[in-house]
Amino acid sequence: MPFVGADLHVRCTAYILNLVVQDGMTALRGVVEPVRDVIKHISSSSSRLQVFNTIPQQFNLRPKRGFSLDVSTRWNSTYDMLKEALEYKDALIWFKAYYSHYERITQRSSQSNISSSPEVGSSANMLSSLSGKRKLGLEFALFRQRSRPHRSRRSEADTYLDDSLVPSREGEEFDVLRWWRRNQDQYPVLARMARDFLAIPLSTVASESTFSTAGMVIDKYRNSLSSETVEALICAKDWLKGYLSDDDEDDEGNIFPLQI
Repeated sequence: MPFVGADLHVRCTAYILNLVVQDGMTALRGVVEPVRDVIKHISSSSSRLQVFNTIPQQFNLRPKRGFSLDVSTRWNSTYDMLKEALEYKDALIWFKAYYSHYERITQRSSQSNISSSPEVGSSANMLSSLSGKRKLGLEFALFRQRSRPHRSRRSEADTYLDDSLVPSREGEEFDVLRWWRRNQDQYPVLARMARDFLAIPLSTVASESTFSTAGMVIDKYRNSLSSETVEALICAKDWLKGYLSDDDEDDEGNIFPLQI
C-alpha cells in the first residue's frame, strides 16, 4: 500500500500536551470552579476583602491584599490559585458560612422592610426618646425645610459677568492669560476654556511644505521636469537670493540670464 501525506502527518507535541491538560481541567472542573467562584467573590469587593481579612488572624494566617485568579491560557496560574486557597482553606470555609448566614438574614429583613443600616437604628432611637411636643416641632421644622423652594444656584459664567472690571494703567499691556491663571480656583471651567481659546494658535501649514523648496518650483502645471533641471532651478534660486540684497531685491538690472 503506497504511503500518502496523511499517514506521515505527526501532530505537534505541544498541541497534544494541551489537549491532555484541557481534558484534565474538564475532569477537575467540579473542584476548581467552586474555589474560583469564592475567590472571585471576595476579590471583587474591597469591603468583602476587608471582612475576610479579620478571619485569618484566628487561624494564625496573614491578611491577604487579594487572591490571584487563574488564567485559562496559563496552567500554572490554576495551580497557584489552588495552592493559595488550600493555605487559607479554614478561613475560606468560615467566611462562606458567615456570609451565607448574613445573606439569608438580609433577605428576610428586606422582606419585612427592616433596614440593616446602623444610622437608621440610631435615628429611630433618638426620635423615640423625644417627647411628643418636641417630636411634633421637629417634624414641622423638617416639613418647612422640605417645602421651602430651593434657590437656583448661580452659574460660574453669571458670577464672572457680575464681577467688577480689572483696572488697568494707561499704556500697560494686560496679560489676560496670567489673570486667568491667578483666578483659576474661582472660575475653574472658564479658566480651562480661556487657556484653550486664548493660547497662541499653532500653524495649520504642514511642516513639509514650509521647509520644502521643491514645491516652489514644481506644481501641477510643471511636474514633468527632470531631477537635474529641478536641482538646477533650486540652486539658481538660492544663488540669486544670496546675491540680491534687501534694498535692490526688486532691481531687475541685477538679474542675469541663466543658461541651463
